[in-house]
Amino acid sequence: MLRWIPAVLDFTSWVMYWAPSDGLGLFIVGYGLYGLTHEVKVEKVGEEFLVRVTCKKGQDVLVSILEAFEEMGLNVLQARVSCNYFLNIEAIVKAQDQGIDVREITQAVHKAIGKQDGEGTQIL
Repeated sequence: MLRWIPAVLDFTSWVMYWAPSDGLGLFIVGYGLYGLTHEVKVEKVGEEFLVRVTCKKGQDVLVSILEAFEEMGLNVLQARVSCNYFLNIEAIVKAQDQGIDVREITQAVHKAIGKQDGEGTQIL
């Protein structure tokens, strides 16, 4: 069963996320004044994590996300990146520390995107 938890951040943006009851995934969508600003989805697959990100193109967004992975001790095993109207990233990462969970990775990626787009959106 999915649990929807909306959070209003201000009059022009909000974030909504849901988590399946098994706790293996977390999906976050952030909206701003001009529609979808970013989307982060992280799923645990065995000992690895599948990270999917869609966000507005911006200077150093990809670098910020990769730096967040590095700071958390995540090794990128495989990645696919495309950039047309939005930046799309699909990466398989493996944690050096087995104590890292889906929520921590999701928050780190969300924070890295927020640094670049100036939102500073906070996840509850």
